[in-house]
Amino acid sequence: MSIYKKLLLILGGIFFCWLLIEFVLMIAPSFLAFLRDPKTLLGGQKGSLKIYCIGDSFSYGMGMTHDKSYPFLLQEKLKELYPDKIIEVFNLGKPSHGLSYVYYTIKELHENIKDSNSTILVLGGWNVSDYDYARFDKEQSLKFSDKLKLFLNNFRTFRFIKSYYLFKKLYYPYGSEDYVPPFWAKTSYDFEKYQKINLDYLEKIANYAKDNNINLVFLNYPQNPPPQNPYTELEVNHFMFSQQKIDKDDYIIKNRNEKEIAINSLIRFIAQKYEIPLIEINAAFEDQKKEFEDLFLKEDGYHPSEKGQQVVAETVVNYFKLNPL
Repeated sequence: MSIYKKLLLILGGIFFCWLLIEFVLMIAPSFLAFLRDPKTLLGGQKGSLKIYCIGDSFSYGMGMTHDKSYPFLLQEKLKELYPDKIIEVFNLGKPSHGLSYVYYTIKELHENIKDSNSTILVLGGWNVSDYDYARFDKEQSLKFSDKLKLFLNNFRTFRFIKSYYLFKKLYYPYGSEDYVPPFWAKTSYDFEKYQKINLDYLEKIANYAKDNNINLVFLNYPQNPPPQNPYTELEVNHFMFSQQKIDKDDYIIKNRNEKEIAINSLIRFIAQKYEIPLIEINAAFEDQKKEFEDLFLKEDGYHPSEKGQQVVAETVVNYFKLNPL
């Protein structure tokens, strides 16, 4: 066999392996979601009242089994509240995904299912991926480097490699534990862009819901401040991914509530602007003053613990008591 044929076989093998890795990284989230809760892909019962919980790891139930996540608990509680109705709650939370995922998932649900007996609960915006930052930069710039960055961020392999190096790099002391932040390729974090990207997608979600008569409800995030640091008092994401000091003038929403993190102020702003119901998860957490610290995972300090997921579920059920299905 000639050296050229050997080289061609090697290059072909590398290309095939790359395609295989891309495919695995593409289907892995959906496959894991199926293993966790098969009905997310199989669909529900015909004629049932469906509630879709779309968001990130806060909805997914990071750090615990499916039966301890708030969507699962919500379904159990709603069965008790409405014993004569068939109610199905779908957990469409995907760790490290942002509002771009929420927006396109809502569109897909509406276009493919067209189910009027459904409610969509959205808890999103905590994450903004490098792909979102790259797309934002490309829209603001004609630089070749920004176009190249967006092109590369289309490939999951590229994002995974960046994630690996970020994972090795970022460790923070969190109490007595070493704190490792989520790391799905967030090397391009910028506080101003973070807010603008989230505001843009919240606007898109709200407009799409209004234009298509979708029953949409926002949830906000429970807040547990990061460890003391010189950069931020409130923003856990900023603590993890930036060493630039921010103050109140850096927030897009100038009349936000005191001690309200950026994403919660954006969610509140859009909810009020478009008259979309907002379920106050953070307020419910703050009401649990004696058990406040127990409502968050010890491993990271900001995801809801088992008790925290129960508070989320109970708060959402209270909403449905006032707004019957």
